[in-house]
Amino acid sequence: MKHLKSNICLLLVLLASATGISARPYLHSLDIRVVLSHNGDAHITETRVMDIDDEGTECYIGLGNMGGSEVRDLRVSDEDGNDFENIGDWDIDESRSWKEYKCGIVYKHNGYELCWGLGESGNRTYTTSYTITSLVHAYPDADAIRHVFLDQDVSPKPDHAKISIEAEDSILFTDENCGIWGFRFGGALGFQDGRIIAYNTEDFGHSGAMYIMVRFNKGMFEPTIQEDDTFEHKKELAFEGSDYTSDDEWTTEDTIILLVMAICFFIVPIVGFIWYLIYVWRARKKVNKDLPWYRDIPMKGNLQQANDVLNAYKYFGTDYNNLLSACIL
Repeated sequence: MKHLKSNICLLLVLLASATGISARPYLHSLDIRVVLSHNGDAHITETRVMDIDDEGTECYIGLGNMGGSEVRDLRVSDEDGNDFENIGDWDIDESRSWKEYKCGIVYKHNGYELCWGLGESGNRTYTTSYTITSLVHAYPDADAIRHVFLDQDVSPKPDHAKISIEAEDSILFTDENCGIWGFRFGGALGFQDGRIIAYNTEDFGHSGAMYIMVRFNKGMFEPTIQEDDTFEHKKELAFEGSDYTSDDEWTTEDTIILLVMAICFFIVPIVGFIWYLIYVWRARKKVNKDLPWYRDIPMKGNLQQANDVLNAYKYFGTDYNNLLSACIL
């Protein structure tokens, strides 16, 4: 009876744990669409599909190191088409019921937090739109975007995230007029139908993020923010310690070295051990075949042959001390 009660208690604990895990706020997908104006402003729409529980009061987008850019025109709506009220300055200490159907901005010394109330629990879809002025900066050698679209400190991280960057006018982005690089995530980055597409294929983990850097040929935009430093220097700084560093690239020489090491440390010992087992098996078979019994020296007095027979069952070495004693006698 005690054993049955213990099992029941254990089952209840496991069920409670599983319920607690499944009830945590969960971000299934994040879709970010960026539309660039000719002056370099970015009109951004982010769609989040989430599971919301009874904990927490708000969701937010962290934007830091804006470099002179500003955030404007914040709008939020949910899966039912409810438009949230933009109250301006956001108070993070207000209750969940007060924040429901409201959104606002927390102004920080190095950026912004775009916030909105979670509202009811369940499967929710939040659509957030806003404008970042002068996301495209002008450099002496190119125009470029250098922006963190998914901050590493944001929680929860999405299972699937996708970023799409396109131009407001008829400009099509290709590898002939753009250069693109992605950092802090495992996934894909490329061109599709005149747009820049980035998405993850690996879990973000605790420190994952989505930092996208795009270089545009001069003349495609007319940015209002001018940088003194060159884009090439900024790119070199971003490459330090990243997968784009040439010293970290996998080469044919690395493959050959890995194969040689595998052969030396794994294949050769295995082959040697198999050969030794075959040798022992053949020796035992030879001994067991027509094995005579002797009271004096076997094998017609051939001590070396007698020693081989006597040591055939020893798998790791032969006893040559006994052979030496027999030879002396």
